Amino acid sequence: MGRGGDHIAKRLQELLISRLSRGLPSTELSDARIKHLEFLQAIIARQATNSFLLKGWALTVAAAFFGFVASQLHWRIALVALLPIVAFWFLDTYFLRQERLFRCLYEASRHSESIVPLFSMNTQPYRKESSMPWRKVAFSFTLSVFYGMLMGVGLALLIAGIIHDAKPAHAVRTRTATSAATSSAHGSRGGQISPIWSPSQRGTKWICMWKIV
Repeated sequence: MGRGGDHIAKRLQELLISRLSRGLPSTELSDARIKHLEFLQAIIARQATNSFLLKGWALTVAAAFFGFVASQLHWRIALVALLPIVAFWFLDTYFLRQERLFRCLYEASRHSESIVPLFSMNTQPYRKESSMPWRKVAFSFTLSVFYGMLMGVGLALLIAGIIHDAKPAHAVRTRTATSAATSSAHGSRGGQISPIWSPSQRGTKWICMWKIV
């Protein structure tokens, strides 16, 4: 009697466990699903690599332009230097957005009960996520700090170039006015103008001083 009761209790326990296990979701992934996830991981890694390479190219090109602008201090060159920075910023935004879209697809595909079709690369359903707008991606923390710094340096050189270009124009107007006054004085006195050269910095620079004789 005791043995029969133990056998029945054990049988009922096995049946109960089997029924409960049927209701639980399976955590095992099929080989096809695992391969799908590997494809998605490769795409995400490639997008991150593209973003890294773009930052390197942006820094290299910007440094070359900034070095040339610093030696010339010409505002037009400084303005041209801002164009590749904006272009690299846009491309980096595109790759970062693509990376986020494929991350969402990966997150939806990594469950065994996922409804995402196998080997699907369609990211259209995730484009309306709150973190996917172009503006929000472009002004994310990493992109804002990196490209904002480059744009700040470019704008500083642009302002310096404008100020530098304005100074020679003022100097030319001053020299023109001085030359006109000298010519007027020469014409009124009927004398001759002879240059007198004097060293201003021990021979490194010479200043021409005009004297009416």
